[in-house]
Amino acid sequence: MIQDDIIQLKKLRDFLNKNWGIYIQDDKLDGVYKKKIRKLMQKFGFNDLKDFVKDITVNKNSSLVQEFINTITVNETYFFREKYQFDILFKYILPNLDKKRDKNEVINILSAPCSTGEEIYSIVIYFLEEEELLKKRDFMLMGIDIDANAIERAKKGIYTERSLIKLPKHIVNKYFKKVGNKYFLKDIVKNAVNFKV
Repeated sequence: MIQDDIIQLKKLRDFLNKNWGIYIQDDKLDGVYKKKIRKLMQKFGFNDLKDFVKDITVNKNSSLVQEFINTITVNETYFFREKYQFDILFKYILPNLDKKRDKNEVINILSAPCSTGEEIYSIVIYFLEEEELLKKRDFMLMGIDIDANAIERAKKGIYTERSLIKLPKHIVNKYFKKVGNKYFLKDIVKNAVNFKV
């Protein structure tokens, strides 16, 4: 890579870091450029990296900025990922909050970043399986992510078998409907979560 391109990529990286807290290390810039940014440049008709960077960082072209963020973010997730975290949430944190908070107070749960929804929907499934907390009080669940495409996928609640790899079969049968090679999350789970970009 030529020095001018490295300077431009660092400008882009610093803009991303300052505005959204996403940081790309120097040794990964070349790979991100070759694997992701060049394709995005072609899609938007840019031949010059400097013009591309300027349109994002100076002109703040909103559709290009959102597409860039969607391209850069990594959405690696699956249901019941890091199961111990859900166990801690339901065995310790939520019961403790339930004791400390007024019974009429809604407890809010935020999943950030929520990617395509698997983790926040896992919390819903835990609630539905545990039931006791739901009988005591109301909860509000919100999933947010910087990637607009990931949010749209989360709202649809359609997954591949890979996303369900850690789920017990009885949970899959109870909360999903299989159509072809896709798994459609049932409304009882989907309707329990709000999503925002």
